[in-house]
Amino acid sequence: MMMVGFLVCLYLLSRRGPALGLSSEKLFDIAIAALIGGVVGARIYYVFYAWDYFAAHPLQFFRIDQGGLVFYGGVAGGTAGVLLFTFLKKLPIRRTADVFASLLPLGHAFGRVGCFLNGCCYGGVTRSWVGVRFPPESAAYRDMMRRGLLDSSAALTPPLHPTQLYAAAYNLLIFGVLGWVLWNRHREGDVVWLYLLLYGTARFLNEFLRNDQLPVVAHLTTAQLVCIALISVGGAMLWRSWNREPDSLPEPAA
Repeated sequence: MMMVGFLVCLYLLSRRGPALGLSSEKLFDIAIAALIGGVVGARIYYVFYAWDYFAAHPLQFFRIDQGGLVFYGGVAGGTAGVLLFTFLKKLPIRRTADVFASLLPLGHAFGRVGCFLNGCCYGGVTRSWVGVRFPPESAAYRDMMRRGLLDSSAALTPPLHPTQLYAAAYNLLIFGVLGWVLWNRHREGDVVWLYLLLYGTARFLNEFLRNDQLPVVAHLTTAQLVCIALISVGGAMLWRSWNREPDSLPEPAA
């Protein structure tokens, strides 16, 4: 699903970039750098998170087909790739970042569907009709068994919140909002800051329903602490942006 999302975003990138005066060929190179940086960053973050396991099974580092990609690590690696190649390709950084940020939630939505199919990033037990029971080959079943949350004779997990699908839904909503803002913004960089604010808020709330991470501070998970930082930076930068003169932006091409 990750590759499907990447290809869809690549197609949209080839349409949005030139409409804003950016070379599609240069954007393609940046997108490849973002993909490689994102996968490597996401995997390294996960390896650090589960270091004891990977220290005993080092060859498993390369088995990304079994899951084990952390979004925040992917964003860090992907952002590094975008910034580096944007500089090398001599494209305007804020405008290029806005275009990529407008597409990131769409790619993330595809990735969360992949999470659902794999069973990772699962939610807590629920009696609601939305609850999903995962089979023994799923990441949710294996993780709950490892943590002693399942009886060894259990055929399926109990009904769990499909937090992966919740994430896919709010990412699609953010994708729609950012797409509108991209074509109607008055200042370059606003799409990036709005993404941080919206995604940070949605992810913070969704974390309360997840069951695959333990709280670390004040009943908050590591992801929620990162969300607080994203919300703070996004909100502060938007406030700063809205209190300065509008940029002279190129008219979008038809």
